[in-house]
Amino acid sequence: MARWIVGYIIGVGGGLIFVTILMKALHCWIKAKARGRREKYKAADWKLDISAGFVGLIERVFFTTLVAFDLSATAVAMIGWITVKMLYISIT
Repeated sequence: MARWIVGYIIGVGGGLIFVTILMKALHCWIKAKARGRREKYKAADWKLDISAGFVGLIERVFFTTLVAFDLSATAVAMIGWITVKMLYISIT
């Protein structure tokens, strides 16, 4: 049981920290790139929705559990989920 707890702390907690740092760095980079252009940088255009963080947390918990149970189709499920998300983003 202790191995599961350690796995969740590393997988979910570490993923949360990594993604938060990465998103803040990306946001700063986009802001710096937009400064050189004629159009004004609009914070509302690049605002990160809090629900995206919640969805990421649920995804990490779900896929960490699939990997922990060593299911054979985990990689296919991850790629399928990414495909669905990218299609949704391209439509909206």
